[in-house]
Amino acid sequence: MKFLILVNGAPYHRPFFRRVGDALKRMGHAVVYAVDSRYTEYLHPEDPLDGPVYMFSDYLERNFDRRTLPSGYEDCNVWRALFSDIDRAAFSKSHYRTRPGFYTSVAVNLLHFFHEIFEREGIDCLTYECVSNSFVHFAYDVAVKHGARFIGYQSSKIPGRTDISDDRYMQYRKTPRYYEEILSDRFKLPESTREFVRKYIADFEASVPDYMVQLEHLTKNPLEAYMDSSRAGRVWRSMNYLLAERDHHEYAYQIGNPILAFPQQVARQWYYSKKTEYLEKRYFQEPDFGENYFLYPIQFHPESSTSVNAMYFNGEFDNIRNISVSLPYGVTLYVRDHPHASGRQTIELYEEAGKLPNVKLIGTRVPGKTLVKHAKAVVTCSGSMGYEAIVLGVPSFVLGHTSYGYHPACRRITSWEQAFERFSEYREMKSTPAERAAFVSTYYATAIQGVYDLARTHADAAFASRVARLLVSEAERRDVPPMSHDEPE
Repeated sequence: MKFLILVNGAPYHRPFFRRVGDALKRMGHAVVYAVDSRYTEYLHPEDPLDGPVYMFSDYLERNFDRRTLPSGYEDCNVWRALFSDIDRAAFSKSHYRTRPGFYTSVAVNLLHFFHEIFEREGIDCLTYECVSNSFVHFAYDVAVKHGARFIGYQSSKIPGRTDISDDRYMQYRKTPRYYEEILSDRFKLPESTREFVRKYIADFEASVPDYMVQLEHLTKNPLEAYMDSSRAGRVWRSMNYLLAERDHHEYAYQIGNPILAFPQQVARQWYYSKKTEYLEKRYFQEPDFGENYFLYPIQFHPESSTSVNAMYFNGEFDNIRNISVSLPYGVTLYVRDHPHASGRQTIELYEEAGKLPNVKLIGTRVPGKTLVKHAKAVVTCSGSMGYEAIVLGVPSFVLGHTSYGYHPACRRITSWEQAFERFSEYREMKSTPAERAAFVSTYYATAIQGVYDLARTHADAAFASRVARLLVSEAERRDVPPMSHDEPE
């Protein structure tokens, strides 16, 4: 089997994916790397990639004037694939390239770049964490054209585990089948797993998912959050990169000015913290658990849960307004800020949302699961509160693609014209304790042991080996659940 591993400038990605590649080669498989830019070579010089390496920034520089799609890709939605990076650039301000035609060239050349790799190398499986940016998105589209598998992974909602995906929207296509098999007891889980699930559900309201723990640095003092020795080393290596590659840096289209990134992050976090203090005093209200309410959580931006999984519902105020005008009479919409992104939205959003007659703005002092537990339903783009609602026996409505949309207590809203009718079904959307246990058990079974937190686990050889075994199993289309790779072979 031959695997294409994607690498970009995200922290710790290169050392982790190199270890996955090394594990695959020890198993007798071939590995090819596609790298977004030269930046990763400066960021992690101690982790050279062993194998054919294709560098997109070099390719883009050589072919910048190209504007035609490769033959056979006329039906590819290139602007959808590009959107996640445009959304991120609009947020950060420092990433956007102003050269005329720049992003048209990026989109066209990404398709040519990956098409040539697949044609030349005969790739069987593409892997990255998930389809979270345009570099991965275009690779995914090309993989589909060539009949290759895609396998991604991200931090799980189940503590100590890593979720698996095999499509564009962080979904795993076998999940609904495993849910039915676990619910009917055709798929036998070990008693230790059943006990874990029982305890997880019993303690659920007080538990904190691993991916939320990983974001806790965003709520610290801004200087404390971004002052550490590893970041200082990153800044130094970034300076070396900019000096050495100043004439080439433009073509590293996903990388802004890494030297400016640190002070900008500090300034933004300080501004958000002050804005949150103002919002708490001026706009946020206390919840009334005796009130009939739907809960809508503002999501973290920019990230793939909105710019990929729910890109047509990416505007928070539009979502709030459209939900509010679609609610059954007698139901209030509680809008809760994201605990790790409070203050990121404009003051105007809170001001205008607060004027809607059936909307109440809620801060982050009340635990999210407590708000979910007392809600009549949760409405979310594609976030974790929809999952939490199902575990707690609360109906869930989603606007985008989610990994839990198959559950009977979940409904998807694809058009605002259908929203009122869908929302009115909340009283009939019930789930039994057995269905909720099967739901959690399915998440456990379709994940692998280990936490996808590369700051802590990028050098974990055992975890990299589990990922490699999973990739081989999925590329060979073996009909076994991911959890079967928990133990070493």
